[in-house]
Amino acid sequence: MGTVNFWSDTASKHRLKYHITFIPKYRHGVLQGEVAKHTKRLFYDCAEANSW
Repeated sequence: MGTVNFWSDTASKHRLKYHITFIPKYRHGVLQGEVAKHTKRLFYDCAEANSW
């Protein structure tokens, strides 16, 4: 295993590998209903699997 690089500042230490942004054209929810629930569940599952 190699060295793991972390970034730090005065309040935190992190290793950001992914950054996901949703940029809707208008100011309303893009992900709605079952799609929103499923997407949220996927994010939580990924975070839990990686101990985030």
